[in-house]
Amino acid sequence: MMTDAGTSNLVSAETIIDTTQKLLGATSAGDARPHLDALVSALATVTGIDLYPSCYNEDLSTQTGFGKAISPLEAGRCAWDIERTRIFMAGVYQAIQDVLQRRERVELLYAGTGPFGLLLAPLAPLFPADRLRVTLLDIHEASLEALQKVISLLKVSDRVAHIVCADATVWTPPAGESYDILLSETMKHMLQQEPQVKIFSHLQQFLNPDGMLIPASVQLDAWLHSSESGKNIHLGELLTLDRSLASALHVGDDSCLSGSLLIPECEENMTDLKVTTFIRIYGDHCLQENQSQLTLPRYKKNIRPVPGSTLNFHYHLNDYPDFEFFYRSRPATADLPLPDSLEVGELGVYHLKRIWSKAAHAKVGKLDEAVRSREWLLDQLVFELLGAPMEKALATIYQSRRFQDVEQWFKEASEDDISAHRVSAINARVVDELEALRG
Repeated sequence: MMTDAGTSNLVSAETIIDTTQKLLGATSAGDARPHLDALVSALATVTGIDLYPSCYNEDLSTQTGFGKAISPLEAGRCAWDIERTRIFMAGVYQAIQDVLQRRERVELLYAGTGPFGLLLAPLAPLFPADRLRVTLLDIHEASLEALQKVISLLKVSDRVAHIVCADATVWTPPAGESYDILLSETMKHMLQQEPQVKIFSHLQQFLNPDGMLIPASVQLDAWLHSSESGKNIHLGELLTLDRSLASALHVGDDSCLSGSLLIPECEENMTDLKVTTFIRIYGDHCLQENQSQLTLPRYKKNIRPVPGSTLNFHYHLNDYPDFEFFYRSRPATADLPLPDSLEVGELGVYHLKRIWSKAAHAKVGKLDEAVRSREWLLDQLVFELLGAPMEKALATIYQSRRFQDVEQWFKEASEDDISAHRVSAINARVVDELEALRG
């Protein structure tokens, strides 16, 4: 959202350049924060954009055939993702420097500039006009109008070859033009929703033979995850978006978008699918898991995959890019018949496993009320014989996803050791009560 106040005269090009250089010198989010705050505030002032207006109801995003192009306001807000901005800018700066080691001039295409041109515009004054030539591309006219103000203040229009309002998934450059660097950050975690994959697969054809993508690669990996222990088991790579994959997609080879991963033998509590995003911007400039909004892990909870089976996946490259997963699930406890009272676990105590299973059924509304009522006194008797406080025992049973955890709790909560002799005595009492119930 633009403001009417003509306040750009409060910000100088020198201020932005100085702040940018300090940001490039930062080595952590903490070091970068004050410089990023100053830079974003300056760019917001120059462009007249209020990033957090009191009233904002319009969705000015644009739907392409291959994902959503977020609105100028949303794009501007992305600047506050500290590590994303710091590391991307450092990577772009290093890449331009390296290309200039072998070329007189860098030709750079920036697709999806947003209103600030954040990953490039503040860097442009740091390179001589005759050594940097950029094409700026965005689908929103409002973003480019704002960016023009930044370019004007920084006096870098002599480095700009073209400013184009177009859909980057279908745009083609003027005949004969090619690029050393294709820069685009048009994605979310897991390459969901936004058109990063299509932009790269389409525009990579206009790179020089030794040209590069920034980010150089976006790697997605699948893991089994336990929300109880936090443990992860790596299943394998889903896909890596790099120049090779982008080129394959461009010629119609979409085999890289599908695959299968083996589910290994594992503990029962490894029930979740976790997907991580690792981004190599350029060289050693990378975004690790949880370092940015772009690299937050995503979860499919409680899928309970069958060990020895396969996790099949496919990435849909359509108007809402996303993964679809196919797998065989172990039945949940609540989907299984209630165990017989004589079925035991490690402790060997009759009826305890049935109590735990009944709790799992009750949590999803699948427990027959007649069963609950008929066996309630027997349940209480088991708690009493095990010497555990009933309220705490019930809470543990309802909260535990594994029967092994229930048994471990009773071992620790019981006033006396649960010896084989004691278990035998408990089971004799339980059998007596079962006969009475059935008799």
